[in-house]
Amino acid sequence: KRGILHVYESKSEFEHANRVSQLYKQGGLDRRALSDSEIHDIEPALAGKFYGGFFTESDFTGDIHRYTRGLADACRRKGVTFVYEADVTKLQHGPEGVTVSSVVGGAPQATDRRYDAVVICAGVESRRFASMLGDRVNIYPVKGYSITAKIVNEDRAPVSTVMDESYKVAITRLGDRIRVGGMAELSGYNNTLPAVR
Repeated sequence: KRGILHVYESKSEFEHANRVSQLYKQGGLDRRALSDSEIHDIEPALAGKFYGGFFTESDFTGDIHRYTRGLADACRRKGVTFVYEADVTKLQHGPEGVTVSSVVGGAPQATDRRYDAVVICAGVESRRFASMLGDRVNIYPVKGYSITAKIVNEDRAPVSTVMDESYKVAITRLGDRIRVGGMAELSGYNNTLPAVR
């Protein structure tokens, strides 16, 4: 819970961000405008000079893998059963609920299970699953790129999340590691990793 810091190198970027901040404020999100010296007070590890920035103290980041594993453990304690390696082949809605057909663990044929209701949260596959039930979900895949590395010099690593709006890069501290992410690629259902990226 160390907030998120957005930094801007130019006056025009900062002024645009200020207009965006006014919209956020209407929605209840408070972002504080910062001078270059205030940016460096929050993140002494940052080098360079910035026109200005915005800091959202209420923002936080974390390790999504650790979070989802912990969430799954908490769900199990509440009686949830997880079915892994299940390839959902069909969803069908009827008067008695929803029938889910899936092939589990490479079994030779699909198994049907009936549920009173389902919640579809399958990332980009949500669109395909929802269409089987007559619904249209406006989700499109976006491919992101990141690199995670062990911190070798504590004095040069940020403690909060820093968004460099000029380069569209996010730098996030994850304990003893740092993750740098950026770029969103609209390339459909495509899992290739081009070397140039």
